Amino acid sequence: MVEHAIPRESASSARLVSALSVALALVILSAAPAAGTVEEWEHEHNYWGIATPPDDEIRYAATGEEVHLLDASGDVTASFVLDASYVDVSGGRLLAGGADLSVTDLSGSVLAQVEWPGFPAPQISDVAISGSTAVVASNGGIRLFELDTLNPLGALLPADTQREIRLGAAGTTLLAAIYPLQSAPVPGYEETEVLVFEDLIQTGSVTLVHPQPESGIIASDLVPVDGGGIVVIHELRDPFLATLSLYDASGTFVEHVWSPAAEPRMSSGAIDVDACHGVVGAVTQLNSVALNHGFKYVSDDREGSCFLDTMDHRFGDAAAWLGEQGITKGCNPPLSDRFCPDRFVTRGEMAALLVRTAGYTDDGGRDFTDTRGHLFEGAIDRLSAAGLTNGCNPPANDRFCPGRFVTRGEMAAFLVRAFGYTDAGAGDHFRDDDNSVFEAAIDKLKVAGVTLGCNPPINDHYCPNDHVTRGQIAALLKRAMDR
Repeated sequence: MVEHAIPRESASSARLVSALSVALALVILSAAPAAGTVEEWEHEHNYWGIATPPDDEIRYAATGEEVHLLDASGDVTASFVLDASYVDVSGGRLLAGGADLSVTDLSGSVLAQVEWPGFPAPQISDVAISGSTAVVASNGGIRLFELDTLNPLGALLPADTQREIRLGAAGTTLLAAIYPLQSAPVPGYEETEVLVFEDLIQTGSVTLVHPQPESGIIASDLVPVDGGGIVVIHELRDPFLATLSLYDASGTFVEHVWSPAAEPRMSSGAIDVDACHGVVGAVTQLNSVALNHGFKYVSDDREGSCFLDTMDHRFGDAAAWLGEQGITKGCNPPLSDRFCPDRFVTRGEMAALLVRTAGYTDDGGRDFTDTRGHLFEGAIDRLSAAGLTNGCNPPANDRFCPGRFVTRGEMAAFLVRAFGYTDAGAGDHFRDDDNSVFEAAIDKLKVAGVTLGCNPPINDHYCPNDHVTRGQIAALLKRAMDR
């Protein structure tokens, strides 16, 4: 979900004064919070709202007058005109709150629009999509609308001019953070109440407690994720500093995990969760000039469990399994949110994957001349000690060739040795491996049910000289472990 801390010019003077003393923090509600990795960059626009579709990595960022489509690096790839300060995206629809309440398709074509009364009448303070329902926080209450038509459905919470509400939604789960509305930026927000709704029926609540209550705390943005939720809060702090902070599921502060380098005079921020539960966002800090930061935060307990580039890939499930088992963290450290399933596997990478899968620990293997100081030297030593490799240049075998791509024939030999397959059946299971030095290993891999072949649906070829992709090795390792 997405919020901004600095109200637009049409907002009340009370909210504007309050916004001058707020700074950004990130709250993660999870059973076992962990530190993580932050990637940041600078951008030239002030973004008050940001949203990411649950099945994509494109970000929709609201400037107040336009919506920009950002790629994973924060670069603008497209834009369309729309009065939008608060946005959410789900199911091919973008819900936007500004001077009006609008719903568009993902190209910006308006499907429905409701004129929203201006100040001093009720104003929009946040929007969210919950299933097929548009949820709008306004005037301290929550109103519901049909998403496609914006026909009114009634109120979820009654209006209360003494409070303000921020929203976050994923699927049928809705979170609402409530804080009292004050006319001046005075400390005193020691805790913030967050209501939890399932199918728009309240099922519980949690109280966020800040470690420095004297500086105050205002919930600004929150999004539920697997096992908990994510919340952005605006703190009254001295000095004013945009800070990402980690909290546990009970609302207790754990640690600060990131701050932009510059110290602002005032600060604004917005976040959302991407397809792999990484937190993407934007921070605007105002000194003599605006300093705009984009960032992505990935907690350590979520790295490797999901990869942005495998969600629609034929080997996506196998890649996710490999990540969940801790066998791989991805192909783009330190964020590790990609697996590169179509990239070929090197012999060094293969060594690391096999060692992690089998749990080899003895590193007393052969001392290869070409692996000293190599990234995978330790894994190669353990692979050799386990008897899975002799080298790559017989008969001397004093080299391992860690940067050379693995062929499907070599892979068969590695897997047969690692998993101890001995049954070759009747042999000669494939038509194209008769002259391969790895024919026996290929037959054993076939009988074990780990490989089917390389030319479905006939599968009478194995392609022993083809290189192996990361997606293919993920599938093969998963099948081997499932046997």
